[in-house]
Amino acid sequence: MPNQNAPIVNATAELYRLFYEYRRNANRQDKYTIWQKGDELILDLLEKIIEASTLAADRQETLRAASRKLNFLRVFILILKNIGSLNQEKIDKLQKQIDEIGRMLGGWIKTTK
Repeated sequence: MPNQNAPIVNATAELYRLFYEYRRNANRQDKYTIWQKGDELILDLLEKIIEASTLAADRQETLRAASRKLNFLRVFILILKNIGSLNQEKIDKLQKQIDEIGRMLGGWIKTTK
């Protein structure tokens, strides 16, 4: 994996760590529905980022797919907030990490055009 992409991989891994920590305290019904989907989205995002770092050909499309996953994740975080599954402090931490990843991803997309 190219060295310049390590920060976005690390930021996404940190997002997963936070999400995983918060999921452990979720109620059973939410844990196996909305939280599971959020978990899958973060892992898919990480997969796309790693895939884009190793591709020479379809890198732009893979990065766009990663960006879509990140946008879906933003919606899932809002849903978790709206159903009362997360408090505002946890929402803020997740959103801060998502925003950081979004900035890195946006910059990467711009440099590959």
